Formats: sequence, structure tokens, C-alpha cells
Amino acid sequence: LTSSPEEYFAGRARRIQTVIQGRFTQRLCMANVWAGQTRNRPAERPPSALLVSVARALLNRFAPVFKLSANSVVAPLALTAKTLAVNRPGEEPDMLARTLLEDVQLLG
Repeated sequence: LTSSPEEYFAGRARRIQTVIQGRFTQRLCMANVWAGQTRNRPAERPPSALLVSVARALLNRFAPVFKLSANSVVAPLALTAKTLAVNRPGEEPDMLARTLLEDVQLLG
């Protein structure tokens, strides 16, 4: 995006990053917090049935918690995150920092 700071991705091969910051309004079990992609309608050019079958078999073997359907792929948020940090309000890291540090001590 034109609003993205140029220096943020300088020297990196990737060009996309998703950062989520917020506060849950109630206590949740981390196994019940999911992330992924879903579509409201089928893809215009869906993958072949063979590709979907192979992907489903691989996910079932190596990552059985992932859920794959024709319109979605989701998994527990804690498994999809490259870095996970849990902070008290007011102690959150800068979301534009080049490196975010893992910190899950508050999960207990």
C-alpha cells in the first residue's frame, strides 16, 4: 500500500504482514480463538479436486487442527502466528517495529 512505511519492508523478501492488536472482552481458551480466510462465495476459478484432496491429506497428516473447506482455511490463532505477544494494557509493543519479540508469560 502507498501508506506502508517504505523502510518497514526494506531488505525483506516478504511484502505482506498481518498484525493484530486488541483486547478480548471476556476470558477465552486460546484453542477457541481461530484465524484464517473465509469466502462468502465460491472462488471464480477454484483449485482442482485433486489439488484440494492432496492439500487436505497433507494438512490432516502434518497439521490436523487446520480446517479446510471449499471456501475457507482456518486454524487456531496461536498456531498461525509467527510471533505471539501477550501484554498488559499500556505495555503493548510498537506494531511498526521491525522485530516483534515473543512474550507469552501472561498466558500462564
